[in-house]
Amino acid sequence: MFDTQFVNRINALLAEKGIEKRTFYSDCGITSSAFSQWATGKTTPREKKLREIAEYLGVTFEYLINEKEETPTAFTDDGLTDCLEILRERPDTRALVHAGRDMTPEQVEKVAAFMRSIRG
Repeated sequence: MFDTQFVNRINALLAEKGIEKRTFYSDCGITSSAFSQWATGKTTPREKKLREIAEYLGVTFEYLINEKEETPTAFTDDGLTDCLEILRERPDTRALVHAGRDMTPEQVEKVAAFMRSIRG
């Protein structure tokens, strides 16, 4: 189902984020043996597990399993505009939470200001 390149991406992301493998295994509920079998292509993880790993590592599932080598590092003008529009139109969306609570309009504006400041 997947090639073994996702293992290389996981290893690179762990190194980039300074996460030890034993911590990763524990946090994601996998064993070193299972990970080794993925690396050799003897077994493949279920899609659900890869989605959990992608979320844990802060990347998309698609990035984890495909051959794209870089993650975006900045917002494009179009992407920023789309995100800001969503923030302004739906500040009460459950997708915008902080510490388990819906974000206030002031918090939403802080996020919007940050997004404007990092645009590429």
